[in-house]
Amino acid sequence: MPSDYINRKLVQTIFHAFDFAKFLGTPLNTYAVLNLRAVDAERADKVLEAVREKCRRWLKRQRQLAKVDDAPPLYVYTLENPSGNAVHVNWVLHVPVQFQEGFRRKLPDWLRKAQGQSAGLYDIDVQSVDPRTDKSLAKYVLKGTDPAFVPHFHLDDYAEPQGPIHGRRAGAACL
Repeated sequence: MPSDYINRKLVQTIFHAFDFAKFLGTPLNTYAVLNLRAVDAERADKVLEAVREKCRRWLKRQRQLAKVDDAPPLYVYTLENPSGNAVHVNWVLHVPVQFQEGFRRKLPDWLRKAQGQSAGLYDIDVQSVDPRTDKSLAKYVLKGTDPAFVPHFHLDDYAEPQGPIHGRRAGAACL
């Protein structure tokens, strides 16, 4: 059964994940938007899971090669389907500075393998995140919050329906 909104507890968890990542000294510094044009809404969460797993393994290997302490994966994500037929992902994660270029280079390949089709020219957008203003980004990615909790989280300027999503609509990994 699809969900229409991000629930209160998950919104709170995602806000905390931004703070916790900064507390650990590994702020969420990379924002990627992935348009999943080749995937139906029922499979979108599985495709994102495959991309995240490829990224996790790649980051672990890069850290080993660079002899950098291994760190846990730190990320938050939300899936959106505002038009009802084109799912996209807001994915905010920590990528060490020395691996940023490699991440940007590998991401299209991970998405191609996960969804079984190459991404189009405008299907991936990666930007750096300023940790001093990351709460604005957090509010933006949480725009699909349950309307009953929008005032509680001060999301009035951001909230809008983001369509039905099958499976996990949002998540965070911070340990």
